[in-house]
Amino acid sequence: AVERMGVYLKLKQGFDFRCLRFPMVLSPSAPAGAMTAYPSHAIAAAARGDTFVMPVAPDTGMSTLYLNDVTRSIVEICSAERAALTQHAYNLHSFMFTAQDLVEAIQSRFPGFSCTFTSGSPTDDLILRWPDVFDDSAARADWGWAPHYDFDATIGALVQFANAQR
Repeated sequence: AVERMGVYLKLKQGFDFRCLRFPMVLSPSAPAGAMTAYPSHAIAAAARGDTFVMPVAPDTGMSTLYLNDVTRSIVEICSAERAALTQHAYNLHSFMFTAQDLVEAIQSRFPGFSCTFTSGSPTDDLILRWPDVFDDSAARADWGWAPHYDFDATIGALVQFANAQR
């Protein structure tokens, strides 16, 4: 609704409306109840030496961004030349990973980590409805969007934070 209102104000009143659409965002301080925060919580569990229950199937994955790229993208879209923007709203994407990819990345840093998977959960169902890759080609072309964090860099940052919290 906010996006539709922004587009309306842009078209009718000349309002400089710019919108970003984010995929799953990974954050070191993900809230406990967030359905898509399981990657951060799994890494924190591994750092504590705990087991973890993945609320998704091993092959469930989706488009993702790390929080630092999210905050930087907001500054960048606000700083972009208005004339260069060909769209009202832009999708962003950095990487796609599956729950199994996550487990392997965690186990490479915490060899004793173990977990189980949950197929058909509400979280699994939600994520399976989202695209694996958000097409962010317009953002890349119009204002030079490019993520700084890929999967490995994101996992490294999350592990570093989790280790500091122990």
